[in-house]
Amino acid sequence: MKELKNYRDLDLMSTDAARSIRDYMIEVLRDKKSFSLILSGGSILQPLYRTLFYIDSLPWEKIHFFITDERCLPNKDLESNFQSAVKNLLKRSNIPLQNIHWINPEINPLEQAAKEYENTLVHYLGSNDNSFDLVLLTMGPDGHVASLFPGFAALMEKRKLVVLTDKALLDPRVQRITMTLPALNKTRRIMFFLSDENCSSILEEIMGRQAEDKFNYPAELVRGSENYQIWYILRN
Repeated sequence: MKELKNYRDLDLMSTDAARSIRDYMIEVLRDKKSFSLILSGGSILQPLYRTLFYIDSLPWEKIHFFITDERCLPNKDLESNFQSAVKNLLKRSNIPLQNIHWINPEINPLEQAAKEYENTLVHYLGSNDNSFDLVLLTMGPDGHVASLFPGFAALMEKRKLVVLTDKALLDPRVQRITMTLPALNKTRRIMFFLSDENCSSILEEIMGRQAEDKFNYPAELVRGSENYQIWYILRN
């Protein structure tokens, strides 16, 4: 099921999404000891991260944070997804360091970095009902999510939870370590965030898709374990 939410104002969209995330966390934590939140990069998500930062009522000590994907750049590089999350959200002093699970692209070889992150996911899933709770995703103008691009081998992975990709065809043109569809689809709830400024034609195509139609874009293949997605769309 897809639920669409349309906005003209980015700050309002971020505030509404933050409230929805807070309410969902509270609901989940009535029955579980921890909540898993998977973060993505992308400028449209940064206001949301800043908004979440200031919600003091969140049970920060019970939240485990993960990253969908990372560019293989030095950790302090400004284009690092982890660094943007740290800057806007993860600097809260009451988040235990052991609750922040990140990809280290400085491990050599890079295949080992991907393997270590996969081991982290497997360990967490093994003690938490084999599913994550929530992933925040953006969609590129080619329909990609995380670092799962159309036509790339990583999109076809059926078994591994994390893989090293070929060099991306968009800047920065570097290899990336990314969660795969099997990993993302172990998540109970999916939230997409996008602007129709650069995704309008693909968005219209996706929303008009029937169940029996062929799926053409990576974003359409992320359905989650409960097949429930909320799409936050900034209309220009």
